[in-house]
Amino acid sequence: MVLDMLYVIIGQRILDRVKEEIIEAMKNAGRVATGKTIDSLETEVNEDHAILYGASYIGILETGRGGYKGGPQGNPSMIDSIREWVSAKRPDLQGKEAESFAWAVKKTIDKEGYKGTPGLFTQILNQVNIDAIVDEEIGNASIDVVDYIMEPFEEINQ
Repeated sequence: MVLDMLYVIIGQRILDRVKEEIIEAMKNAGRVATGKTIDSLETEVNEDHAILYGASYIGILETGRGGYKGGPQGNPSMIDSIREWVSAKRPDLQGKEAESFAWAVKKTIDKEGYKGTPGLFTQILNQVNIDAIVDEEIGNASIDVVDYIMEPFEEINQ
């Protein structure tokens, strides 16, 4: 039971670090406008697994996507998402000017696709980096456990 709790604590620390690194990479790459993608990042940790969730489109930020070839409309629609993006990235545009800009961006993406930012997540989600985070967080947790165990003895010695 204590060991299971330790697994959960360490798993949460690891995912929190990965999440922080992803957010920092997105900010550094200029891939934050409304903050919705960052807000979509959630962790789930228990004795059996540790999972980092994100919006269904998050991978497109790295891999990009081709032009639009038809299909079902998303919810929210692409144009609604682009309107929000325009509002966040170009607050100087208002009314018809903002709407025209949003439609121009949508038509360009429909035609040419979206390039993405290669390495945005894979620079973080690779075995070498994950191993380093795991090693560091296990080390931090072991220090915390020793400190917790030693705390009553330190009080006695004072």
